[in-house]
Amino acid sequence: MGKNKCFLSYAHSDKVFVQNTILPILNELNLRIWLDINEIEVGVSIYDTIVKGLREADFVIAVFNGRSSYVNFEVGAALGQGKPVLAILTDPQQVPTDIRNFNFIYFNQNKILEFIANLKRAIQLLNENIIDKSDFEYAEGKKLIGIQIGFENSDYEQELRLTADLIGLLKEISGSENIKLIQPSKGSLKSLLSIDLKSWAELVEKIIFFIPEWKKKQAENQKIIAETHEIEARARKTYSEANKIDIETKIQQADAFLNLIEKGRAIGLKLQLDDDLLLLSGQGEIKIKQPETIEIQNKS
Repeated sequence: MGKNKCFLSYAHSDKVFVQNTILPILNELNLRIWLDINEIEVGVSIYDTIVKGLREADFVIAVFNGRSSYVNFEVGAALGQGKPVLAILTDPQQVPTDIRNFNFIYFNQNKILEFIANLKRAIQLLNENIIDKSDFEYAEGKKLIGIQIGFENSDYEQELRLTADLIGLLKEISGSENIKLIQPSKGSLKSLLSIDLKSWAELVEKIIFFIPEWKKKQAENQKIIAETHEIEARARKTYSEANKIDIETKIQQADAFLNLIEKGRAIGLKLQLDDDLLLLSGQGEIKIKQPETIEIQNKS
């Protein structure tokens, strides 16, 4: 996976702050950086250049000072493209009214080392989480499922097929067709799905069955246990046909889920189930954990 690209949005009054404080941190993280002074050439459309830069970026860092309409425009355009936005507030007294929908941290000159650590951690979480804080605006009271696959894989058809297969399997596992694609992010292969709460409960229950204690190895053990229970029940002749079908279905779904995750690892599949479960797949082991939040407040 190549370097992530960051679009840096700021007012020209904050130019010195950006150059002296923000850019060294981003360069240390080995990010590709979209910066207006490097990207906007004389005679070209500023609007088209900015929109193109946002489309190619993985996430946006916006320095808010309450005085720049350009920052507001760039943030609005980024959200319209489904890009994660991290807001840096330089003046705690001038907080945008809709900042609650952003990931944000405060800058405090007296706590510069803490700010640097917070910014690095926030960028790490932006790249790790699939569902951005602003995405929950689209949920409308339902749960969200985020699916993302490798940006740099050349076989886009393979990636799209995997996404479609995963959506189909999630519908089967939850027992509901009421899983809707609500926001595919432009310029990436990230999809957001909404699911009603009843179907959500069924889905999470099945996922827990598939991967108890959050380890693939133990999910395979659970499958073996289910098969063993079936054999024991048959031996006792107390095994009802309904239970038999239920366990066989769970075994088949567990197989299908683990096989699909295994296929996705090669092309960087990542799956997030709202704020309850984050299933990270990729080149290494499957990790499942509670997603972390980015709201790190150090204004005082």
